[in-house]
Amino acid sequence: MTLLLKPVPPARHLLRAKDLIDARYREPLDVLALARAAHLSPAHFSREFRRAFGETPHQYLLTRRLERAAALQAHLTELALQRVRDAGAACRLWIAGPIDSATCRLADSYGAELRVQPEGDLGDRMLAALLDAQARGLRGLVIGTDCPAQRPEHLMEAYQLLGTHDVVLQPALDGGYVLIGEAAPHADLFRDIRWGSDTVLAATRARCAALGWRCAELQALPDLDRPDDMDLALERGWIDATAFA
Repeated sequence: MTLLLKPVPPARHLLRAKDLIDARYREPLDVLALARAAHLSPAHFSREFRRAFGETPHQYLLTRRLERAAALQAHLTELALQRVRDAGAACRLWIAGPIDSATCRLADSYGAELRVQPEGDLGDRMLAALLDAQARGLRGLVIGTDCPAQRPEHLMEAYQLLGTHDVVLQPALDGGYVLIGEAAPHADLFRDIRWGSDTVLAATRARCAALGWRCAELQALPDLDRPDDMDLALERGWIDATAFA
């Protein structure tokens, strides 16, 4: 008995590579690996991929990564808005750059007011948000969107602690912090800090001590800085993979 196998159409090989990009866009992928998945030479694969899908494999990979990054940011922003709402707090969402219609709709659905972040470094922007809360007669807390492990109970605890402390911090496991509150905002707390480094928390603690301020700290939490952080967040159910798949 002779078994004759029909050759697989090139388009199916290309779809296999396209599916690989869609499924593993967070991993290091190059044209060689994608061509191998399509069983084509790299040069032939690139030509056929562009002919089939209208862009090169590299362009398609970058587009998917940008789309997923935008969807992830929207998901993280919504989770942060949910935390504030569930904590029973008023919310102002400070945006870096132009505010698009999708962000307007998201903020409106949670009753959050939108503000554009001012110029300056991270410290300048956090200070502006805290001063804004003070001007409205409120105790201000600043959180980011990159800590889905944070719970509404943390925000409520921090707000209560501001009644008896000058500063409240929630440390991040990488040496920064994911929440800060000040009873009376002061620029000195944010000056000469190496933002983005693993010395932020230590420098802020030292600044509080030098100024004689009472500082309370909440439970330390992981934030999203590295691929392993994302894997942990997915494993623990802190974020929903279907929201940015």
